[in-house]
Amino acid sequence: MGGPARYAGGPVVILWRAAPAEGAWFGRCSYWTHDQDFARRFRALLAARVGGEFVIYRADLELTAVLDIPFGTFLDSARVNAGVRLGWFAEDGYRWLAFYEEPWYGVWTKQYVYLGTEPVEAARHGAG
Repeated sequence: MGGPARYAGGPVVILWRAAPAEGAWFGRCSYWTHDQDFARRFRALLAARVGGEFVIYRADLELTAVLDIPFGTFLDSARVNAGVRLGWFAEDGYRWLAFYEEPWYGVWTKQYVYLGTEPVEAARHGAG
C-alpha cells in the first residue's frame, strides 16, 4: 500500500466547499473536503480576509476514479493547482485527486480536488 490508490467507484459521500455566495465555481480545480467544520472555518477565514459573503455548499457524490495520495505524502495546493491546470491527473482518467496538505490550525484535513470537465452539482447549505 505504499503508492497512490485508484478507486473505480465508491459509496456516496458528502463533500463540503466554502465559496462565494454568488458566482461560486464547482468545476475543474474546485477544492472540497469531507470535514464540514473545516469548511466552516475556511468560510470564516475567506470572509475575514477577502470580504464579501461566503457560504458552505454541500455535494452528495459517488467518488469515482480517485487518485488517493496516502497520508504522509503532503502536497502543496499551489503545485496541485498548477498540475490540474496542465491536465496532469485528468489525462490518466482520474476525476478526483485526494490528498493531505500540511495541517491548518493544527488539523489534518483531506482535500478533494475535482478534475472533471462538467461542474459538480452542489447545493447551498445554510448561511455557513
